[in-house]
Amino acid sequence: MEDEKDPIEADVEDVVDATEDIDVEEDVELTPEQQFEAELAQVRQEAAENKDGWQRTLAEFQNYKRRTANDLVNARKTAGDKLLNLYFEVIDDLHFAALNVPDFDEKEAKWAKGVLGVFDKAVRKLEAQGISLIDAEPGTEFDPIIHEALVQTPTEDFEEGQIMNVIRPGYKTEDRVIRPTQVQVAK
Repeated sequence: MEDEKDPIEADVEDVVDATEDIDVEEDVELTPEQQFEAELAQVRQEAAENKDGWQRTLAEFQNYKRRTANDLVNARKTAGDKLLNLYFEVIDDLHFAALNVPDFDEKEAKWAKGVLGVFDKAVRKLEAQGISLIDAEPGTEFDPIIHEALVQTPTEDFEEGQIMNVIRPGYKTEDRVIRPTQVQVAK
């Protein structure tokens, strides 16, 4: 009985023995048409990979150009803002001089008018470049986007959140604040 095998095991062994005797050729003979189709499929795959790589490289280069252009614009704005802030200090002095002109005799009054003329000219030059003073008259509402509150003072003369006094003028362009106006705000 030991010699008897399960019929399924016997069939499996026969199949295994039969396949051991078969020599499998690794290079299957292809017809010229089949060989051409195989090479064409390989070339198409390589072309698709190359196209994908080219498109990615082009997109990366375009992003690089865009970033570089934005960085250049931002660098120019930053450098320009630093220079403008130096210029603003001089204009601030002229502005406060204009606000505090005392009574002079006729000769001194001409000198004071000359200083005021320099201040007006400086402001006009800024305006010609698209830079303007930020409105911050006493009584206007405080806006944290364009104003910087340095002091909050309790008062009955103004409502809470209104500007009481301008400490230092601010400047803006159409799209951004270059320097906020420093103000005293009612509390």
